[in-house]
Amino acid sequence: MSSSFGVVEDKLREAEFFLAQLRGTSRVSFEANCYFSAFVSATRSVTFAIQASLKGVPGFKDWYESAQKQLKTDPLAPFFVEIRNEVVHKGGNPLNRVSLDHLRENLARQLHGDRRGHVLVLPDVQRRDSTVLVDAVEVCEQYFTSLVWVVYDCYSVFKTVVDPRWYFT
Repeated sequence: MSSSFGVVEDKLREAEFFLAQLRGTSRVSFEANCYFSAFVSATRSVTFAIQASLKGVPGFKDWYESAQKQLKTDPLAPFFVEIRNEVVHKGGNPLNRVSLDHLRENLARQLHGDRRGHVLVLPDVQRRDSTVLVDAVEVCEQYFTSLVWVVYDCYSVFKTVVDPRWYFT
């Protein structure tokens, strides 16, 4: 094992912290953009931390390939990888950036008192050639939950490696 599994837990807690901070921000604010950017960076680094902490452990390579396949089929994971790349490498941030295709829907939501908060435009899972307007915090929570399940599965499979209590009992 290259480094402690604690780095994975720390990255997960970091993402959870930024998600909680994002929930408390106003719709159009500098803070919201910062917390969203930090959330996508922290979530993306969870899988990097898993790889760093379990590199060389027997069976890890096969397990990780399976976990990667699972994340690739997740409707949100590839999108969050793209967002993270956009945020980190190009400086863009799609939070509350509404395309012309969704401007009317977004304004109608606001006029009718729907103040759910932050929005994102995502590719439509049903129709690849279109997009949908979604609640940003809601999809962040869904993606975070997917990552928690990956970490949980990793811990379950490699618990005797990552937690000495399992090894010695």
